[in-house]
Amino acid sequence: MNIVIQKILYSLPVLGAALSIYYVSSLPQIPYIHTTFAWYDKVLHIIAYFIFGISLLLAFVPYKKTTLKKKLIISIIIGAFYGATDEYHQYFVIGRSSEIADLIADIIGIGLSSIFMIVYHKFQNRNIK
Repeated sequence: MNIVIQKILYSLPVLGAALSIYYVSSLPQIPYIHTTFAWYDKVLHIIAYFIFGISLLLAFVPYKKTTLKKKLIISIIIGAFYGATDEYHQYFVIGRSSEIADLIADIIGIGLSSIFMIVYHKFQNRNIK
């Protein structure tokens, strides 16, 4: 497959995840499942940014010469920056709020996706005898 086409295809999940996060952030209120769990919205942030983090890391698949460490660092930086801009965006959406706790949850989600990828990478590269 042509490398340019491969890079575009592997970037599509990032675009989809980013647009999904932006869309949900633009809603005056997102529909919640009725629960008494106080940190439910933080769990949703962690899940959304875990998926976003995985999609960021998938976008690096065509870049064979880039080390896993560089890929992880870049994805954490991009994910944290996107989380910060998302919180800034929510500040201007009527009915929404901008919270540092949400940004922390976003960064936790990105971090968990990086940990997942490290474990996955180690599992894939182990020597099976």
